Amino acid sequence: MIDYASFKISNFSNSEFEKLTELINVECPLSSNKVNFDFENLRIFYYPDTRVLFIKNSLHKFYNKSIGRLQLAENYNDFHLTDMLAVADIFSELYFNRPIEDFELSTNLEVGVNIEIARYKPFDIMDRYLSYQVGNNSSSFITCEPRGDKGKPIMRKCYLSDYNLKFYDKSKQAKINFSNILRYEVIFCQLRKIRAVLGEDHLTMQTLCEFETWKKFGDYILRVYNGIRKLPIVEKHIPQREIYQIHGHCSKHLKEDLQRELTKSEYNNIRIANAETYDYWNTNANNVHVQIENQLKNKINHLVTGSVS
Repeated sequence: MIDYASFKISNFSNSEFEKLTELINVECPLSSNKVNFDFENLRIFYYPDTRVLFIKNSLHKFYNKSIGRLQLAENYNDFHLTDMLAVADIFSELYFNRPIEDFELSTNLEVGVNIEIARYKPFDIMDRYLSYQVGNNSSSFITCEPRGDKGKPIMRKCYLSDYNLKFYDKSKQAKINFSNILRYEVIFCQLRKIRAVLGEDHLTMQTLCEFETWKKFGDYILRVYNGIRKLPIVEKHIPQREIYQIHGHCSKHLKEDLQRELTKSEYNNIRIANAETYDYWNTNANNVHVQIENQLKNKINHLVTGSVS
C-alpha cells in the first residue's frame, strides 16, 4: 500500500556517507555541497555542509528490485505491511546503520492499491469518475499524461490543495500482458495532510511500519473512493428512461440548460427523480464501482494482515 516516500536523516556524517557508498559499491566523491546517486530504484541525495541525507522514491519498487522475488523495479504486484517491515529492517541494519526513528518523513508520500479488473479495461472504468466531493467543494477528474499504445489515455487525476488522487492502467504503464490492473493512489503533497489522516505529529519510518498506520491509510483510501462521484456501470438491463435519468443527474450542462428552459417547479421534479434513480443504481450490487469498492476492502485487509509477497 505504501509506495513513494521521502525520508530525511539529520547529522549524517561524511564518514557515514563514505561507508554507505563503499557498501553498495558506488563512486560518489564529496566534491560539492550536494551529491547524489541512484541505487536499486532509490534516489539518494547528500548535503555534506549540513550533513543531511535524503532517500526518495518507491519503497515498493525498491523491495521488488532488491528483496522480493520479482527482482524488477516495478509495483504491479502487492506490497504488504510485512514487506514494509523488511524494507525498514534492511535500511536500518544494513545500508544506513540508523534506527528507523531517525528516518524522518519528508514531504511527498504515496499510498496505492492494485485491483485486478475483469471484463473491462481500467480506463473505461476510471473514465466514469467525474469528481471528488469534500464537503461543499467538488474537484473534477481530468485525463492526463502519460499515454499508452497508439497515444490512448491510461491515467486520470484529481488535484486538491494538499493531496491528489490518481487512477491509471497499471498493466499498460508497466507493459505487461498477463494481467488487467487498475491502480489507485492517494498522493500526499503536504505533511500536514498526513498528520491529519494519522492523527500524529512526528512522522518517521517507524510510523510507516505500524499496523495502525496502515489501517488508517486503508480506511482513508476507502473513504476517498466513496467520495468520488461516478457514472454507474451496471451489469444488467436498465430501462432506457432510467439511463437518461442517470446521465441527466451527472451532467452539469444539461442541468444548466433545463434550468433555463423549465419553471423552477418543473426542474425540481426532474432533478429529484433523476437523483433518486442515480442513487438507486449508484449503490446497486450490479454496479461495477460497488464491486470494485468491495475488492478494495478485501485487498486492503490482505495488505495489512497478509504475508510477505
